[in-house]
Amino acid sequence: MIQTHRHRGADTGPLPMGSELIPMIIDERTQKCVAYLVEEDTKGRAPTATVFFVNAAAPEFAPGTALLMPYAVTARHAVEDVTPGAKLFLRVNLKDGACCDLPADTWTVHPNSDVAVCRIETDLDIDIKGLTAGAMWVGNGGPSENELVVGDDIAIIGLFTEHPGASRNLPVARFGHVALLPHEQIELELYEGLTVKTNFFVVEVMAWGGNSGSPVFLYWPHHREWKEVGDKGDRGPWLLGLLHGTFCVREPLDKPKKPPGEWLVRNNAGLAVVVPAADILATLDLPSLVEERKQLSLAILGK
Repeated sequence: MIQTHRHRGADTGPLPMGSELIPMIIDERTQKCVAYLVEEDTKGRAPTATVFFVNAAAPEFAPGTALLMPYAVTARHAVEDVTPGAKLFLRVNLKDGACCDLPADTWTVHPNSDVAVCRIETDLDIDIKGLTAGAMWVGNGGPSENELVVGDDIAIIGLFTEHPGASRNLPVARFGHVALLPHEQIELELYEGLTVKTNFFVVEVMAWGGNSGSPVFLYWPHHREWKEVGDKGDRGPWLLGLLHGTFCVREPLDKPKKPPGEWLVRNNAGLAVVVPAADILATLDLPSLVEERKQLSLAILGK
């Protein structure tokens, strides 16, 4: 299925000739920033959620000396709401065509949002292309959150639990639209026992288990300009945020010999919650992580 950049919001004027034919392309950079979160318990290992990789800069001690350090990013609930005693791994593709599991024991979380990050270290020849923190992100040199409108095109890419890939990760892309902009803070249940109050987007996309932690990308229409200074010719994908999960509607289920409404079922509403990219940057900029990058940079540069 091909989605296009055609914008369906109101008050944006007519589209130029041919705009409807510009497809939303999931390029190599977008595909290769994604991997899987794997949980190991007494039954073995299985992928449970999606992670994506972001390179964050260490403090610069002199012009041109800033080092980029890779982090895995996912949903906080995916690393905290796990089976007691379970171990977590990152399943990443290798350049030889296989994949491997990297230990992922230490996670830093946003205190009021569904974001978790883990710095990765490996000597393996992994086949990933990390996003640069803040570059090509909504609100950083491109369109701001205030310039988005309901109907803007989005795409997510992540784990499809029914077919994760036999010998290597095979993430699946899904397409949709912005359905609600973050106008106010709303309570969001990360998992049973933990609720936070935060801003988030709602997007029209069919998300399922395994999509938690997926990067969500925005495609900017070719007939609209944004106000910030930047490359006006680059329409995306821009990182909009991180997928928390799907919205489920609780509906009563009539059971024999049971009062109506006593039994509830959760139905997928076709809507999903997206944590803004700004929350990811805020997590990477927590003082503990900034200091960690500073000390690692000092050691590498021999300062």
